[in-house]
Amino acid sequence: MTAAVVDRASRDPARLIDAVPPRVLEAVTLQGRVARLEPMCVEHVDRLWCAGAYPKLWELTASRVRDRSEMQRYVDEALAAAETGAALPFVTTLHATGEIVGSTRFAAYERAHARVEIGWSWVTPAHQRTAVNTEAKLLMFD
Repeated sequence: MTAAVVDRASRDPARLIDAVPPRVLEAVTLQGRVARLEPMCVEHVDRLWCAGAYPKLWELTASRVRDRSEMQRYVDEALAAAETGAALPFVTTLHATGEIVGSTRFAAYERAHARVEIGWSWVTPAHQRTAVNTEAKLLMFD
């Protein structure tokens, strides 16, 4: 994060949007004090499955991940969207230990409109209601 103080209230949002050229989603690591977001890769499947092997995590989502093979499918689909430039999936890790505790992503990216969604987020139960997901979203907004 930058040390500069920005008075956001004095900015004209329309002018800011016009001033930002559309970008390609590029793999980037985002790091905070608690959370670190690393670009997802196939090598993360086993560690994601360890973090996500809780049925309650998936009850209210469109993704159904009930076993390792379904986590493999989840990762494959996220990476396929990344290949098209429509998404940038991350694994959410603890900065101090590198333990994977969840996932989040930029998705539904529309370059022509400089629009992206933030979501597809889940965090293992032991790290819910902690600073992990809050900081992850702040890193993504920044």
